[in-house]
Amino acid sequence: MTFTSDVFEPAACDTWNRYAVGRNDFTNAFVKIIPRTYHPLMPRPLTAADVLQREYLDIRHRLLDIAASLDRIERGSQSDAIRIDPRLTQIYRALALLAEERTDRTVRMQMIFSDAYVPNWRDA
Repeated sequence: MTFTSDVFEPAACDTWNRYAVGRNDFTNAFVKIIPRTYHPLMPRPLTAADVLQREYLDIRHRLLDIAASLDRIERGSQSDAIRIDPRLTQIYRALALLAEERTDRTVRMQMIFSDAYVPNWRDA
């Protein structure tokens, strides 16, 4: 929606919770912008309940997919030989990390799947 009125000038507003009135170019009618207490281009932060409501089915889907993949590994032939594979160990460490109640899970999980830092890696 664009405005042709001189009344609405976003650069002139020192706060975003002011009313602005202008003429809509499409309908040539006056419109009133509702007051905001946040920047109009930034979404409002979601509450934890909102995030859970939005993400629950996707999280459930991904966890079921992981469980199905691990079941296929366990049912596969020679599954005993793969138990010492370091990749499987990383997966189980990451799953244990998910059960912890912390806010730095992403960083810690990335470290599980990352190689150790080698200070003189360019010399090798």
